[in-house]
Amino acid sequence: LTESVLSASRLDEGKIAYAPAMTDLGAILTEARANAASFYPDRHFDLKIEGEFSSTFLDETLIRQVVSNLLSNAGKYTDPGGQVEISLSRDPDRGQILIEVSDNGIGVSPNELDRLSERFFRAKSGVGRPGTGIGLYLIAQFLGLHGGRLEIESDLGFGSRFRAILPASGEMQAPALAS
Repeated sequence: LTESVLSASRLDEGKIAYAPAMTDLGAILTEARANAASFYPDRHFDLKIEGEFSSTFLDETLIRQVVSNLLSNAGKYTDPGGQVEISLSRDPDRGQILIEVSDNGIGVSPNELDRLSERFFRAKSGVGRPGTGIGLYLIAQFLGLHGGRLEIESDLGFGSRFRAILPASGEMQAPALAS
């Protein structure tokens, strides 16, 4: 929570450093999965990595926060005994890296999906669960810095799928921040 609030403030002030370098994306997901599983020991976190990601060009700090927030949300909105599936793959036809996090949690109403990455927005289905409405906003902004985006699918009462899409190219440049 503290890190998310500080990151949102730094983002607003234009003080988020975008520093891509060769990084082991598979190791980031493996570590994040272990952290989420220890924080939510009564949820099942399964990770599937398809391919080699030991030399991926991205900002490790920002992507760690993206993955951590995605897994934290999945754990938070999935009831004990629930399933969270994490996958890392490439779409070579589109030149993309895909990080998908799917859960069988509470889901979100279709009329709220477009607002999920707005700052401070919380879906009605999340009432009673902790949160600030900053996490998905930061995820979308951090992916945008990489030239990527966030896609969300959900079925109220049946779960959600979050897809972080990143360019697979080593030619990434930091685009201007969207306001």
